[in-house]
Amino acid sequence: MITKYNICNKVLGLAVATLTFVACTDAWDDHYEGSATGVNSGTIWQAIENNSDLSNFKRVAVACGYDKALKSSQVFTVFAPTNASLTDAQTESLIARYQTEKLQGIEDKDNSVVVEFLQNHIALYNHSVSSTSKDTITMMNGKYNVLTGSGIANANFIQNGEELNKLYSNGLLFTLDQSVKFVPNVFEYLRTEGEGLDSIRNFLYSGDPLYSDSKWQLYYKKFMASKSVEGGIDSLGRTVYLDSISEQTSKLFSTIGLLNKEDSTYWMVAPTNNIWKNLVEEYSKHFVYDKTVDKILSVGNIDSLNYVNTRMAIVEGTVFSRTINKAVFDGASAATDSLMSTSAVPSYELRRYFWGNDTLHYYQYFDPRGANGVLSGTTEVDCSNGKLMKASQWNFNPLETFKRTIVIEAEGRNAIKEVSKYQVNEETKDSMPTISAIPKTVPSAYSDNTPNPYYNKVSDNKYIEFEPQEGINHTVVFNITDVLSNVPYDIYLVTVPAQAETKNVSPYQRRPTKVSAYIKYKDEEGDIIGRGNGKALASKLETPTESVGYLKLAEKYVFPTSNFGLVEDNPRITLEVSTDVKSRETRQDTGTHSAVMRIDCVILKPHVD
Repeated sequence: MITKYNICNKVLGLAVATLTFVACTDAWDDHYEGSATGVNSGTIWQAIENNSDLSNFKRVAVACGYDKALKSSQVFTVFAPTNASLTDAQTESLIARYQTEKLQGIEDKDNSVVVEFLQNHIALYNHSVSSTSKDTITMMNGKYNVLTGSGIANANFIQNGEELNKLYSNGLLFTLDQSVKFVPNVFEYLRTEGEGLDSIRNFLYSGDPLYSDSKWQLYYKKFMASKSVEGGIDSLGRTVYLDSISEQTSKLFSTIGLLNKEDSTYWMVAPTNNIWKNLVEEYSKHFVYDKTVDKILSVGNIDSLNYVNTRMAIVEGTVFSRTINKAVFDGASAATDSLMSTSAVPSYELRRYFWGNDTLHYYQYFDPRGANGVLSGTTEVDCSNGKLMKASQWNFNPLETFKRTIVIEAEGRNAIKEVSKYQVNEETKDSMPTISAIPKTVPSAYSDNTPNPYYNKVSDNKYIEFEPQEGINHTVVFNITDVLSNVPYDIYLVTVPAQAETKNVSPYQRRPTKVSAYIKYKDEEGDIIGRGNGKALASKLETPTESVGYLKLAEKYVFPTSNFGLVEDNPRITLEVSTDVKSRETRQDTGTHSAVMRIDCVILKPHVD
C-alpha cells in the first residue's frame, strides 16, 4: 500500500519539510474520510458540471442516475473522457441502450452501460498519481486497470503538472483523451463479443429452453442474504428484508470454474456453432432415458435431462485454471506435456471415490499443443481474466471426458443390491435366507513377512468373499450406475484367488468356481429387458486359481437407455452374478470346484476397436 507520505507528495507536490508534511497528512486524513473541503471547492459532480468538455459524460451519468452518487460524500476517483472522444452520437447510443435494457427489466447493477461504461471509468477511493506511478487499481465493475502518471489503461490524461490530482470534497477527477477500453472476462466475452459462439452462449446464459422452471436455468439470480438489509421477522418467523440484494450467477461456476471472476486466470476452449451442432447431435444419443424416469424427477423431464447432460458433456473439461497449470500458462516447455482442466481430479483418493479407481484419469490432456492436442487449431482471444480459445475443430476425445470406464467396487457403498444363497440339488434350486458379504483386505505381506504378490493387483486391495456351506451357491446383484446409452461396453467381472489374503490355503480353498451372469435394464418405453434373473450374458465361466481374474461377461454390449446422473435407491440397471456349480462338484473329497466367490469389482469399459 502507498504511504500517506507518498500520496501527500503526489497530491500537493510539496517539499519534504516536517511542518508541511504534518499539515498535509491531517488534510489528507480528512479528505480520505470524505469530510474535507479539498484544494478545490465543491464535489466531483460540480466539477463535471462546470467543465463543458465533459458534457457528454455528464449526460450518460445523469441518464443512469450516477449524478446522485458523484455528488454524495462517498469518495471516488473519476476518469472522464472528453467530448472529443465521447461524441454526441456515441452518447445517444449509450443512453438508448441503457433505457432499452431498463425496459427489459435489467437492473442497473447488470445494465451493460453501467457496467461496461460508467463503472469502467470510476473507482472507489482516491487514486492519485506521480511521474513514477505504476499501480493496478480496481474499477467499480471489478476490472483491474494499470494507473500511471500519464494515464489509465489505454487512455491518456489531458491534464498535466499542477492540473493533476486536484482534490474535491469527495475525490479526484481526471480527464481522458479517450474512453477506457472495457475488456470482458471469459464469461462476458461469450455474451457480448463471441462471434460464431451463439450456441455455447445460449446454453451458458439461458439454461434449458425446454423446461420453464427456474431451477433448470443455469444462469440465474441468487439472493444474497449477507448483503441484504434485514427488517425484522414476520408472523411465520421468516426474516423480512427492507432491501433485497441478488446477484447473477451460474450453476456451472462451481463445476467448471469462476469464469466471471476478475481475480482468477482461466483459459476456456469454446466450440464454434458448427462444431457445437455436430457434437450435440453425436452426444445426445448417449443420454437417452426411459419414460419412467419422468416419475422420479423433482424438476424437468427426460428431454431436459438429455438437453443439459448432452451439453455438459461438451463443456466439462474445457476450462483450465492457472492455479494448477502455471507452467503451461507461462509458456514453459511443460506446455507440450500435459494440461489439467478444472474438472479433473488430481487426488488419488478422490479418483477412487469419483471414478472407482485411482489409475483412471479424465479431463486432463497430454501434449495439448500437439497436432491433435486440445489447444491445437484454436484462435486465442485475450480477456480480462485469461483467454477464450475459439475451436473450429474439436480435439477432445470423449473417452478422456464423459465416456468413462465404470468401476463398481464390490465393497463400495450401495454397490450390492442383494446377496442371496440357494441350495444346489442337481436340477432344482430352493431359495434360502439372504446372507451378508464378508469384506476382505489384501495385505502387503503375509504373516511370515514374505511379500504378497497380489498386493496392489486388487483394486484398492479390498474385495468381498462369499463363503458358503458345502453345496450352496451364491447370487450377488450389483447396482450399475452412470451407464450411457448407445455406447458399446466390454463388461468384466474381476475375481480374486484365495491366496490373496493368506499364504496358507488348502487345496480345497484353491479350487476355482464357475459363475454365470445376467443383466437387467429398461428400454425406452420403460419395459424391463431381462425378466427373472435377467438377460443372460455369460454361463459357467471358471475363475483363475493363481491370479486375479478378468472374466469377460460381454463384449460391445449396448444399452438402449442411460441412467447417467440419476439418484435412485434402486438403480434401473443391475447385474446378477452367481456361482454355478453342482453339489457333487463341491464335495471336499471328490469334487473339483468350490462354491466360494471372491469379487473385486465389476467393470464396464467403453469398447475401443
